[in-house]
Amino acid sequence: FSAEEKLQEEIGYPKLEEHKKQHEHLRQVVKDLHEMLEDEEGPSPAFVEQVQKNVIEWLYTHIKGFDRAVAEYAKQ
Repeated sequence: FSAEEKLQEEIGYPKLEEHKKQHEHLRQVVKDLHEMLEDEEGPSPAFVEQVQKNVIEWLYTHIKGFDRAVAEYAKQ
């Protein structure tokens, strides 16, 4: 995320702080999932479901929305 955020700083992207918050949210989700994985001593069905819901969907939505907006802004 640091390279992406650096690029946004360089181009003066106006929604940089919002974008950083999205990245921080995913970092926290990954930390929580790591704890869940350790607590359950392996990937349980609940863990897999949480990865699907909180990581895969986040990435899809983030790339399609937030990252696309940055790319469009950069083209201007």
